[in-house]
Amino acid sequence: MKISRRWRCVAILFALALAGCNVGPQVSFANGGSEVLIRREATVASGALVRLHTLTNNIDPDCSSIRRADVRVAREPQHGRLTIVRSVVYPGFSPGNPRAHCNGKGTQGAKVEYRSTPGFQGDDLVEYEIWTFNGGRLRYTAVIHVL
Repeated sequence: MKISRRWRCVAILFALALAGCNVGPQVSFANGGSEVLIRREATVASGALVRLHTLTNNIDPDCSSIRRADVRVAREPQHGRLTIVRSVVYPGFSPGNPRAHCNGKGTQGAKVEYRSTPGFQGDDLVEYEIWTFNGGRLRYTAVIHVL
């Protein structure tokens, strides 16, 4: 059975929607640069889980954790649930980074995940903050397009 190009495209788009598609963040600064505001978008199928962020702890070049950053929900979604899961995560340093050899080694971190109420379709909005060990604040706003 031959599958048409149109149906292949539909299948690929559907698979991406189910997997959750993240769009790169838009970054701005506030309060003289002490606050970093980051806006991102994600697309996900209704009721499916999408990971908005994977936070590795601050890691030394020897792959040991320096200190855990604090992650907080700043604004709950209206049509789903935002969850912060503390777990072992794997960093993703670029090849030129002196800590790139740590990428295959698990470290304590957190995942920020969203799941819509089953059956909901539309846009939902969440906000979460990451406070770094040196007092910096990263405020994330995520618009989630639920299909």
